[in-house]
Amino acid sequence: MIQETIRRNFKDCTIITIAHRLFTVMDSDRILVLDKGRLKEYDSPQVLLQNPNGAFTAMVSQGSKAQN
Repeated sequence: MIQETIRRNFKDCTIITIAHRLFTVMDSDRILVLDKGRLKEYDSPQVLLQNPNGAFTAMVSQGSKAQN
């Protein structure tokens, strides 16, 4: 309900989300992946997921395995 409210009421705003669950950011315009405070990747979720060796892809894969 909170995510839906944010999407609806702040759709024309810049929102910075720090998320524990990747599902929370999957519909974001851009994702910034940091590792020890350094930039690893930055792009849309769709583009990041196209990189089989990417950090974001690895996190999504790990999350999928954890849910099974």
